[in-house]
Amino acid sequence: MDMPTTNTRWIIISPSVYVDIINERKVMLYDTQAQTYMISESQKMVGLVQRLYEPANMGALPYSEDAICNDADITQAFNRGIFFLKDISDGGRPINLLPYINLQTDLDCTNDEKEERLRTMGNKMRFLSGVHIYLNCKLRDSQQHTMVAFRNRSHRQHPVPPYYLTNVRLSHQALAITLNQLKVSSTAVVNIIVSLDKNEQAYFSDVLDTLSLYNFKYVFNCYDEDIKCLSELLLAKGFTGDYSITSYIDRYSRTDNLNAICASLQDQGLPVVFKKIVADESDFVDETDGIDMLPVWTGNNETFLRRYVLMTQEDIDNSRLTMEDLFRHMKLNASSFGVMEILPTGSIYALNAKVPLGNIYIDDLYHIVEKELRENTSWRITRKETDCDECAYRTICPPVSAFETLYKTAPKCLIKR
Repeated sequence: MDMPTTNTRWIIISPSVYVDIINERKVMLYDTQAQTYMISESQKMVGLVQRLYEPANMGALPYSEDAICNDADITQAFNRGIFFLKDISDGGRPINLLPYINLQTDLDCTNDEKEERLRTMGNKMRFLSGVHIYLNCKLRDSQQHTMVAFRNRSHRQHPVPPYYLTNVRLSHQALAITLNQLKVSSTAVVNIIVSLDKNEQAYFSDVLDTLSLYNFKYVFNCYDEDIKCLSELLLAKGFTGDYSITSYIDRYSRTDNLNAICASLQDQGLPVVFKKIVADESDFVDETDGIDMLPVWTGNNETFLRRYVLMTQEDIDNSRLTMEDLFRHMKLNASSFGVMEILPTGSIYALNAKVPLGNIYIDDLYHIVEKELRENTSWRITRKETDCDECAYRTICPPVSAFETLYKTAPKCLIKR
């Protein structure tokens, strides 16, 4: 005689849902399959999610009417497939494989734990995936104070040359040391930022000789006034390395002959991309249609950023994120992670950082990378380390931008919840 089966009903959270509990007061649930989200401040909902994520429960709780009744947010979560019910016969327990981030190398911990984890991480140079090398600078002109101030702001936010009071160059020896050390990193593309003002052509010609000794792809970055000289030097040297050129335009550039310059460079087979740095609507009015626009925070153009740059509710609602995206936003800054900047002085910064980590003339990149992993000047700054730490959108929003990291007064977004 068959024994009657006993069914046990379980409350289960979908494994495709990313969960972010904010200060135990609200929860954001992002369904990576439907690519929709919901936010709840219901304490009953927050408590249910917390219990589901306890290690002993593994995303499944025995059904209880009291656990789910009389709560509109829990009902909505069931209706949207975030929660569902499952019957298991003979007293079995459902297996629910929830996504968890591997915390074995997580550096958000106590100092003693951090040092132990750093010791077990092996070759830390594998985390270095890119570098911006600023070869030299442009010289400040006392008659061009406004332009210099604007371009130095741009330099902190985009890979364009800085303006200094005196001529400073990265030595050929320092360049060679840097490239040698990069060979054991994950770096495939090296950004070279160069100014070709008068008397710099011979220096850059020697730089090309050094670059030709290494098997990297190079992206040469310069202002538009230097593009003609740069292209001529590349052709004259017969530089055969894998490279491309990015030329930057701003409100101080001449754009009346831009089309002719583009056509000439294309005729010579030079791979050139133009980008424009913009700070207000007046920067849109010229012959640069179809060129990528790069916003810059000047300190007084918040209205422009709010209108054209900052996240809106519509941007949030139209987000299409994977579980990997959300975990990445949770633990690191994808816009800067893995990238270092080396200035003409030799100072080394993590990309978009305020403080230097060392100097290439006295420090090796291995210890610089280790120092950044330990001190976190940029790579792991997430929205939890900013004014967004209590916002329900903190893992949906893009990584912290350069101007947010560098300037405390920079605007963040148009929404906050």
